[in-house]
Amino acid sequence: MADLGLTPFGFFGITPYGLGVSILGTLYFTFIGSRLIPDTGYVPEFAKAEKKEFNKKKATIAAVTMTAVLVVIAMSPKAVPMHVAAVIGALVIVGAKCMTVKEAIAAIDWNCMMLVGSLTAISTGVKNMMTVGWTQYKFLDFLKIGIPMLLVTYIVVIAVTPFYLPY
Repeated sequence: MADLGLTPFGFFGITPYGLGVSILGTLYFTFIGSRLIPDTGYVPEFAKAEKKEFNKKKATIAAVTMTAVLVVIAMSPKAVPMHVAAVIGALVIVGAKCMTVKEAIAAIDWNCMMLVGSLTAISTGVKNMMTVGWTQYKFLDFLKIGIPMLLVTYIVVIAVTPFYLPY
């Protein structure tokens, strides 16, 4: 986008929209949606896991580390790349014994890792095909129409989903 004379997206570029949608979604499901969905008694697997004792010191270290990583990513993505900041944060968490290495590996979302790896390969392929300029223009055209349409679709799905759930 910078090559086209436009302001490029930053890491937190869509944060205001995401926060707005999160707040609206939370309010909707708290006050309206929870009354429309029947209680089936289903308990997800993660909720059945054994409860660990809350350790305030470890929680504080983890929260401060996460905040520091996000601030570093937001403030200086060129000086410290996102992946470097994330790895340093993970090393701090493991080094401070907030998690074991085994717990850290188990916490990795491998589906997300596969998706990012696949998208990296696709991005490289698009660059190599010399279609980047055309793709960027089409993407910008999509953003003009796509984001409002995505928001409308999201709101409609939230509104009608409770009425189509099997009872």
